[in-house]
Amino acid sequence: MKHPLKGYPMPWSFKIAPALQAIATGRMACTATGLNGHYHDRHVVPVSYLWHSTVKPHRAKKVYNLSGTCTFPVRVGGRPGTAYVGFSFYYAIDPSSRNRVTAPEGAPALKTTVRISH
Repeated sequence: MKHPLKGYPMPWSFKIAPALQAIATGRMACTATGLNGHYHDRHVVPVSYLWHSTVKPHRAKKVYNLSGTCTFPVRVGGRPGTAYVGFSFYYAIDPSSRNRVTAPEGAPALKTTVRISH
């Protein structure tokens, strides 16, 4: 069996859907956390940006959570507002399996949310 890279790096990415990009009127501020508080990432970028990073180190087969939020100004029906977009997912690095996503009993492996306030 071939061993993964040291620290079991996990690349990830997130992009705002085109329908939300179309109503954006400014840049977005995004923050991500993970690795039980040991990973933090923050960017202020265009809404079309492919937000990406690599998280490490991980212990094999341990379940981790990565979550993030992005906020940006929008205009809907001629009214200004703010979009709040969030994601959260559980994963585990298992060198002996191709299945890399798992979740605690009864929890979804991936959750996304979108809310627009005026």
